[in-house]
Amino acid sequence: MTMTDKQQETTFDFGDGKGPVPAKKHPNGGGWVANTALVARTAFVGPRASVGGEAYVGKAARIADDARVWGSATVTDRAVVFEKARVAGNARVSGDARISGAVFLSDNVRVSGGAEIFGEMELGGADTATRTPLSITGPFPPVTVSDHSITAGCQTHSPSMWKQRGAAIIKANGRTLAEAKYLAPIVSYLADAHGCVDP
Repeated sequence: MTMTDKQQETTFDFGDGKGPVPAKKHPNGGGWVANTALVARTAFVGPRASVGGEAYVGKAARIADDARVWGSATVTDRAVVFEKARVAGNARVSGDARISGAVFLSDNVRVSGGAEIFGEMELGGADTATRTPLSITGPFPPVTVSDHSITAGCQTHSPSMWKQRGAAIIKANGRTLAEAKYLAPIVSYLADAHGCVDP
């Protein structure tokens, strides 16, 4: 926080590459809110949390712990973003969704309903989650199954693409062809059971 001599304006660096910008402490929780962001007075922004850019936080939403919301992201309804979670870009979090851990939501991701996203997960693009994504670890590259996509390592694909090229995707993530041919149908089966369908 810095005070400029000319304007006596309070600024805060939200860590989004824009440097210190005009900001204020939120009356419900004491967290930092950029003057360009819109946060309802009844929303909660915890003392270590922040809302920057042109983000919007609705009246019953909570931004707690070390969580950050910025860009044009929105958090509405009874959604909660906490721990070290980050919501950026045009991401939308609504309903009773809970975003925690070191999760990073960006681009046009939509998380709603009772979805809980936690751990060290990154969702981007136009992904949608209306329930908790399925995270598969073990002999695979890390795999995340959400409503309309399957992410293996750093590659995201539709379920139909996974069914066509799943073995090649796993092989590209460091497995032998035999391992990939064995593991790809398992991921497809779990994706079907989770309700993952093409958008």
